[in-house]
Amino acid sequence: RELYDYRMRADSMMAQTAWDKHLAMVGLLIERHLPPGDAAAERARVLVTEADGYVAQQSADLEEGRHVTITLRVPVAAFDDVLGGLTGLGEVLQRELDTQDVTDQVVDLEVRIANTEVSAQRLRELLAEADGVLNLLAIETELTNRETQIEQMKGQLQVLRDQVDLSTVTVRFTEARETDPEV
Repeated sequence: RELYDYRMRADSMMAQTAWDKHLAMVGLLIERHLPPGDAAAERARVLVTEADGYVAQQSADLEEGRHVTITLRVPVAAFDDVLGGLTGLGEVLQRELDTQDVTDQVVDLEVRIANTEVSAQRLRELLAEADGVLNLLAIETELTNRETQIEQMKGQLQVLRDQVDLSTVTVRFTEARETDPEV
């Protein structure tokens, strides 16, 4: 148990040092007797809501092999607290921490946006000086293309920033199986 706690802290510290440019996705598999109405998932929902996160997805099989899977989006600043609260809801059977470095993607998008904005500004200048309908139409078409590219890249950059700001935590609560008494 002490080794497990140490690894949890080490993983958490590693993730904290890389938040500004990394995506952190955590998967927990927790075994716990599920009270009626999937109360464990409800407690997880309360934990993430109190931390200013939200439930991104939830599914349940309350028939045979009862389990509830819940995907939470957790603010980076509350990651450790929510993770600690979730591990207190049952016995952790499996835990994985996966970070994805998106530094190259962010830098690439920022440079491409800046270059495309410079190109669009130059096209605006050419548009102001253009003579003839064909020249105006050609420049206007290119300017529209550049502005569309800029908006698409800004959207991609925003998606990356949103993913970096909120970690994804997936928890699967399963009903503990009754063991057969030895004969």
